[in-house]
Formats: sequence, structure tokens, C-alpha cells
Amino acid sequence: MSLPILVWNVRGIGNNPTSRFMGIYASLPKSTRVERRDLWNDLKSFTTSTSTIPWLVGGDFNCFLSPEERTGNHTNRTLDMIDFGQMISDCGLVDAGFEGTNMHTWARYGLMERLDRILLNGPWADLFPKSSVIHLPRVHSDHAPLLFQASLTINKPPAAFRYMKMWARHQYFLCTVAQVWGSPTDVSGLFNLHYKLIRVKQKMKWWNRNIFGNIFSNLKQAKQNVHNAERTYDSDPSPSNRTSLHQAVAQLVMATKLEEDYWN
Repeated sequence: MSLPILVWNVRGIGNNPTSRFMGIYASLPKSTRVERRDLWNDLKSFTTSTSTIPWLVGGDFNCFLSPEERTGNHTNRTLDMIDFGQMISDCGLVDAGFEGTNMHTWARYGLMERLDRILLNGPWADLFPKSSVIHLPRVHSDHAPLLFQASLTINKPPAAFRYMKMWARHQYFLCTVAQVWGSPTDVSGLFNLHYKLIRVKQKMKWWNRNIFGNIFSNLKQAKQNVHNAERTYDSDPSPSNRTSLHQAVAQLVMATKLEEDYWN
């Protein structure tokens, strides 16, 4: 007897194809290896009609993929894991993974296992490149709810070039612009101005990406640097460590101002 499968077809958005979502419930303890094989075969039969359709399968599979996904019991489940992994491979699915350190989604009497997961195929990953799974806390059940989030791929035209006020805070900004602007163009008049503006724009786009960097990751790193410098100074309040702490704080202040300039 096959285990329950719930299927939802979601109509496409614009030119995007219809997506298919399947909910799985392989109930415990009724689910045996033979019954799970029926479920795996049912999922494989869907593959022929969903190979080009964005397809997501999620829920309680009552099975795990590796011994690391189980703790508290040493019963041999090797054959179950092989069957499960083979089904995933045959269906062209991949594990969406999860965020955080809480691997196990089910717990009872000291036994913890990752029984719940999200699987998706290639077209789904192409349509929703930012798909993520979070294991929420177990509150009203011995299973952890899965929070799934996905973002559509949107083809946007290239962003228009614009001057960023925060660039002026960088010590090399003005000299970089002056160097590019001062290079000869071998033309005169409005053509000279036109070429200079193009070259400055190209240089600033490269400079912003490779030299100026990502202000948000820089701010995060600056905060971490201050935290590390504080810990080092607390354990050894030497003059050199105090100087390093002051430098880290100054870099954090600058990174914070750059972020403020970005939003203003």
C-alpha cells in the first residue's frame, strides 16, 4: 500500500511554467521498508511528467540519508538509506539543505533523527535560485516545522549608473577619479567630455565592485573585528592591543557611516 502524497499545482507567473509541490507523510510506525518502496516508486512515476516542471517534494519521509542524521540509536538502517538515496537520484532531486545548527527534525525518548526535509529538482532551482529551509523549534509536536522560503528569478535590465555619496569617504576616491579624468583621449570638444565621462563611469563601476567592496559585509566584518579586538585586549591589556582595539573601533565607525550614506 502506498503512503500518502498530497499534490498542488501552482499556476505560472508571467512566462514562468506551472510549479508542482508535493507534501509527503510517511507515518510512523506504520511505514515499513516495503511501503516506503511503494512511495519511492510513486515519486519516480511522477518524474516522467515533471522533468521540465519546477518540482518540490517536502514533508515527513520517515527516513534519513546518512548515519550522521541520527543519534540515540544504533539500529542498522543502511538498506533504508540506500533506497531513499537511490529514489532521490532517480528522480533528479537534490536536498535543499537547511540553515542553522539544529539538524534533527524529530525527537522522542532520546532518539533524534532528520526525518523531515525539502527536495527539489533542477527547474525549481533555476526558477527559485534563493530557496532556503529553516528548522523551527519543536513546540506542539515531536516534529520540527520546516520554514521554506523561495524567490523567483526576475530578469532586470542593468542598473543605471549613479554616483554614491559614500564613495567620497574613501581615501582613494578623489585620486582615482583625477587619474582617469586626466588621461588623454586624443579628441577635443564635446567628444573629449563624452569619452572622459564614459571612462570615469567604467572605472567607478569596477572600483566600487573590487576596491570599495560590499558595505554590508564590510560592516559585519568590522563588528566582528571589534569583538575580537576587545577579547584580545581583555586578556592582555597591552599598549599594542589597545591600539589595535582603537583601530578596529575607528574602522567600525567608518563602516557605519558608509552604510548611513548608502540609505540617505
